[in-house]
Amino acid sequence: MDFSNYYQKFWPAAFLLAIMTCALACSKDDAKPFPPLSQVSGDCPINMSYEVTTAAFTQAADQDEQTELTPAEQVLAYPTFTRCSVDVCIEVNGTMSASVQMLALENEPNYPKGTIGLPVIPDKYMVDRVEINGGTATHYNSQGEVIETQILGDASSIDFYSKIIEDMVDFVPLNAEQMSWVIEGFKEAGFDMTPINDDLEMLTQPFADGSYSKVVLDKKLRVIRGQADYDPSGKLLTKSSMTFTGEAENPIVTGHKFVAYLTSPYSQKRMAMTRRSRIENFSLTKNQ
Repeated sequence: MDFSNYYQKFWPAAFLLAIMTCALACSKDDAKPFPPLSQVSGDCPINMSYEVTTAAFTQAADQDEQTELTPAEQVLAYPTFTRCSVDVCIEVNGTMSASVQMLALENEPNYPKGTIGLPVIPDKYMVDRVEINGGTATHYNSQGEVIETQILGDASSIDFYSKIIEDMVDFVPLNAEQMSWVIEGFKEAGFDMTPINDDLEMLTQPFADGSYSKVVLDKKLRVIRGQADYDPSGKLLTKSSMTFTGEAENPIVTGHKFVAYLTSPYSQKRMAMTRRSRIENFSLTKNQ
């Protein structure tokens, strides 16, 4: 069975869903590795594993206004870090399952308990691992007890990250000539296509309510490199970008950045909520 197109269509959603889960959980001081999914449930058609380190922080969108924030808001500018190991299985029918093991931080700051601005979580409710299966994410502590179960797609739990997942679902499995046809097709259909350089082209996609998105296409790697979303007045709502290594036939994600903007209810300043992720030790196995 040829998994090339199938892989390109489905792996980004599973990949970013696991990043999201890691970012929502808390880093562990003593990680307890567990068997990868491929050993637990048999060989997967597509199996991925990688480690991801995420820094999260919030600051004034305009750096000149940072000192005008309240003391509590200024504390949010200090980044907090999470690190985890991810194992993902994608079945032939497109269903995905994943295991996320929290890891100890290496070179990143691991603030001591009681640091101002950090959430205070009893050890019993510290997440040690997360298992994702059938649209449900189950969180466990280090004793193997269930802390929480979430239905993925519930806006209350993952709406903040929905844009990240959308970024890479439409992975473009085209050759160079086909990519050129797609870009020309957008132009002929009346879409605004703006060259950035020899490799990058920006598509402006308008919506019925007056809002719009700007999507950056990489013609060399044939992937979506970034996206910015605007409201009808032209105000930037979210932006995201991906970094890659490798060739067009096998691009490997090395990093992700996501920023969401909001107005603070306290200082009334426009704030930027930022998450940066570093991806390491990426491995892909396709069992045909």
